Parts: sequence; structure tokens; C-alpha cells
Amino acid sequence: MVGIIRIQAFNAFKAVASTVHHLSHLPAHITILARQTLFPSPAKNLAELKDRQWSISKKFGLSFETLAALISIGQTAGLDERKEKVALLEKGIHDKELKALKKFKNRFDRSDALPIEIRQVKEAIAGLERLRKSRKKCEELKIDGKYFAASPWQMSFLFESHLIFKILNLQNSFDGGKRKHEIVLQDQQLFLQSPQKPFPVKTLIEEFTITEQHALKDKEGNVWSYFDKGFMDSDVFINPARLQDREYREKNIPLLSLGQLSAEQMGTLREYMRENYGHEPDFDQKKAVVQFIAQPPTPAKNRFFWGVQAQMGVHGFFRIIYEDGTVFSSGLECLLEEYGEDVFGGNRLKTVTGIPVNFELFESRKHAGCVVTSRPATQKGAERIVEQLNKMRAKLVRYNQVGNNCTTLSQMVLKETGVEVNFDVSIPLYFWRYLPSLVDLGMPKKLYHVIHSVVVGIMRVLNFVCPKIGKRALKALGIGILNLTFSLVIYILGGTRKAPEIEGFHDEADQKEDDWQFEKTDRVMMSRFFNANQLRFAHTAPFLHWQLKQQATFVVPYTGQPKMFFSPPKEENLLEQGRKLKEKFTKFYAHSAPV
Repeated sequence: MVGIIRIQAFNAFKAVASTVHHLSHLPAHITILARQTLFPSPAKNLAELKDRQWSISKKFGLSFETLAALISIGQTAGLDERKEKVALLEKGIHDKELKALKKFKNRFDRSDALPIEIRQVKEAIAGLERLRKSRKKCEELKIDGKYFAASPWQMSFLFESHLIFKILNLQNSFDGGKRKHEIVLQDQQLFLQSPQKPFPVKTLIEEFTITEQHALKDKEGNVWSYFDKGFMDSDVFINPARLQDREYREKNIPLLSLGQLSAEQMGTLREYMRENYGHEPDFDQKKAVVQFIAQPPTPAKNRFFWGVQAQMGVHGFFRIIYEDGTVFSSGLECLLEEYGEDVFGGNRLKTVTGIPVNFELFESRKHAGCVVTSRPATQKGAERIVEQLNKMRAKLVRYNQVGNNCTTLSQMVLKETGVEVNFDVSIPLYFWRYLPSLVDLGMPKKLYHVIHSVVVGIMRVLNFVCPKIGKRALKALGIGILNLTFSLVIYILGGTRKAPEIEGFHDEADQKEDDWQFEKTDRVMMSRFFNANQLRFAHTAPFLHWQLKQQATFVVPYTGQPKMFFSPPKEENLLEQGRKLKEKFTKFYAHSAPV
């Protein structure tokens, strides 16, 4: 009897324990049930997708026709046929349903274990998104719709590779550019201009890969891009591993021209230069032009944010224009792959390989306003700049966002035109300028000036009363604390990290004593704590501040398509917009980052 009672008690205990166990997992069960009921996965195979077509269409807001088309695409074996079906579907689908399809796609299992038919459905939806994005870009850039209508996938590839932006830029920037750089449409296929014969975009899609820095690499590892002569195998950057190859150097190191200004364009530029520099005695001997360019952000409506915006560096670059109108474009950029995965975190200030690029990438990007400063130069001086840039492309330099950066190179180019100016800024001052002024916080200007006068007066009294030894000790202590603080910040952001230095190509016979020299080590390692001038770096805020003070600086708004302006635009509306932008940028950088 006692045994039976024990067994029954034990069974009761097990039942209670089991109940408690199931109750403890009840939230998870409810969650799974709710997820399956409210957010059912679309399907594990095409048959299930077809069976659940009604519930899926109702749940995601999709039409039966669209789901039927997707099922058909999933059943199609040939890639070309699938692409053709996706293109046909994209023509008839509207944005709202495309948005619903994106949610539908995101509900699929993301593992590679899915059946190939379901993966093809996912790829089809991704393709629809790509095509719609490209179609809208074509409309936004006012590109003739015949190109997209004839070959949507090829047009989409031109956007993905960014080739279209370079082509449009050259079409718009040079007289006769639209004809010279026309995209050829033949038998529903697109062709790009090249030195030999038009190059089929279909070959690009089948045989080329897009690099991280928006160039195209063929199967042999050669990098191609678009220049004055069209699409050709010449690298915007440089492959350090191939610099010892003579054939590679001869093909890739020299900067390639982007085109030649017409006599009318060159005459307009010369007239603009005469207005600004005609008073200089040697002006007639300086028939070449060097232009310095930056594209600042749109200043926030609330001045409270100006300090933060102005300290966020932008890219500075330049153009070299020979006497005959030949145009080169360059600026210092870096090999992104050397940062590793953490580009903008702990490796942000890492030192990597720097290269003056061939056809500056920022020339063809949308901007909030392009600031262009022109300086006269002799033909010999312009040729020397190109020569030095080619040497830097061959031997490679060290790049750091704080030390050897785009502003450093612009400063060296500017020196060749007869202007010596230092765009370095104190790092403590740099961080200080992130803070908004009291006036921006709403304090009346009169009250601000009263407080400022009182504080300055107190500091003068303390300066007079405090003995020299005490002042020196306080100054050293203050500088030490500041430098220690900012050195630690720089350390955390990767200021002492370096990618292995790559040996470039050095032609000893061609080296000269006055060649440009970049520092081999970065300038942002842990400082000598009591040196007030140790923590400094080149920044585009003072560079832009300098630009906007120059008479020979004009600003142009974005005109809807990429375009290089070599002199102020002729259209009165663009001139007026440019004047307003220059005035706004001048206030913005005078407030936040004076030289």
C-alpha cells in the first residue's frame, strides 16, 4: 500500500513538474505559434508557394498575376530567359507592390539550403529592385529612355559600376563631348566608346567584376575605366603588387587626360583668369591653370550644428589644365582594402597606402555645391605637377586621414602655383570647434561680448599676478592633459596602427632633390605630451575657408547631371545660385574653421 502511494505520489510529482516545465516554455510556444500564424514564411518550395498563393497575396498585398510570374521565373532554367521575364515584370509592377515584394523576400529563409527554384524567386525580386532603381536614376538624370527600354540589365550594370556617371560627366564638360562619348545602341545592345572599336556592355557583365572602388577588373586581373579615349585598361588607382612589371607601369602610371577644352572654352577660362590675375606682372607667361576643388555639405538650418558639420572633413582635389586645354584630374585617395573590415571604427586613423588617382572619383558625384578656386601656372609648372603625381603613383606614399591626406597633397600642388599656406589645425582646437558658440545657443550678442570681456579681463589680471614659473607650470600641465586626452582618442581610433608598407617602383635615375616628399611615418602617433604643436593635422575645413576668401573662387550648384565647370557658368540662374551658395559656405566656415 505504501509502495502504491509512493508510486502515485511520484507520478503526481512528475505530472506537476511536466506542467511547470511546459508552462515555463509557454511564452516561447506562444511566440512560435504567433509567428507562424501572423508572419508565416512564404514557402519552402514552389509547390507550397503555389498552394498558398491566395493567403500569401492577401498577407503581403501582392496580386495573383505577380506571384504567378514569380513562380514562372523560379521554374525557368536559362539565365537569359529569367532576366527577360524579370525585365517584363518590372515594366508592369508599381512601387507599392515592389515594396510589398521586398517584405515578401525578407521572409524567406536566408540559408543556402533553399531549393534552387526558391533562390531564383528571391533573386528575381532583388533584380526587380535593381531595375526599378536604375529606371528612376535614368529619369532623374534625364537619360534618353531608349537605352533602358532596349537593354535594362545593361543599363543597370552601368549604374552599378558607376561608369555611367563618368561618361555623362565627359559628355557634359567638353564641347563635342556628347558625340564623342555617346553610348551606342545597336540590335538592342549597348556599346561604350573605346580606343579600338565600341566595347559591348554585355561583355562587361559576363567577364568583368566591379572592384570595391568602382572600377572594372577583367579575368586577367587588369583594371579598366573610362577616360578621354573611352573605355580602356588603365587603372584609376594602382595595383602595388604589379609595380615591378614594366608593361604594367607604362600602361597604368601616367595620368590620362579627360579631354581637351575647345578654343571657346579655353578663351572663356583665360578671360576669367585675366579678370582675377591680370594685374600681376607675369600673368601673360602663365597660360596654364590649376584648379582646387571641394564639395562641402549643405549647412544645417540651425547654426547649432555648424560646428559639427564643418569638422566633418570633405574631400579636396584638383585639376591641371595645360595651355592647349588638355585637362587632368587627380587627388590623393587610399586603398580601402588595407583598412580591413573596420574602416570607420577602430581603424579610422590607420595609416595605409595612398595614391594620387587618375580621374578623381568625386568629379562625377552629386554634390551640395562645388567650390572651385583657380590659380595661374606656367606650362612648365603644370607639367611638373603631373610629373610629380606620376612619380607618386609609381613609388606610392603613406596615407592617413589625419596626417598625409588629400589636403596635404592639395597644399603641395598649391605651392607649385606660388602660394604657401598651411592647412594644419590643432587637434584640441579641432575638437573645441565641434561645440556650438554661446550665440548659437541663443545668447544675445551684446551679453556674449560683455561676458567675453569680463573673462578676458580676469585672465589678464591672473596673467599679471601669477609668477612666471607658475604660468609655465600651469601651461605645461594644461598642454599635457590636453595632449594626453587627445592622444588616447587618436590611439582608440587606430592612430598608431599601420598597414605594412609596400615597396613601390623607384627609378633612381629619375629622382631629383626637389621631388615632393611625403612623410614616411604617420603624424598622429602618441605625442610628446608637453609639446603644444605636436598634435596637428591637415584638414579640409581651413582649406575651404581659404578657398572661399579668394576672389578667383566660384561655386556652382549641382545641375542634375555630373559636369565639370572650368569657369563660372553662363546661365544667370546658376550664377545667382552659386553666389548664394558661396555666401552661405563663407559664413559656415568662417564661423567654424578659420585658418
